[in-house]
Amino acid sequence: MLFKTARRLVIIIVGFTVVLIGIALIVLPGPAFLVIPAGLAILGTEFLWAKRLMNRIKRKTGAVLGKFETVVFCPNCEADLVGKQLKPGHVCPECDAPISSDTADRANAEQARRTSKN
Repeated sequence: MLFKTARRLVIIIVGFTVVLIGIALIVLPGPAFLVIPAGLAILGTEFLWAKRLMNRIKRKTGAVLGKFETVVFCPNCEADLVGKQLKPGHVCPECDAPISSDTADRANAEQARRTSKN
């Protein structure tokens, strides 16, 4: 119990520190566009809001830049579905929420595209 609380506290402190440094790097010379997402990724290990914000940033930057691989998210838990074995009846492997057949088809198509690239 104590270890779990201490671990969570360390993640909170480190994550918010990295995000604040990234915000400072917006006006100071430095790679703010790399540091802020790194801080959000750290916070995302403990907080769903940080994970969702990070996923939203991935989608927005991927759409703008067109250089990121397509990511298909579960509408309930926002887990990346590409490459995951969906349960029968199109159910999310992370949260057991039903997934539309369109979402499952997009995840399978993206996985096929990734494997054909390699």
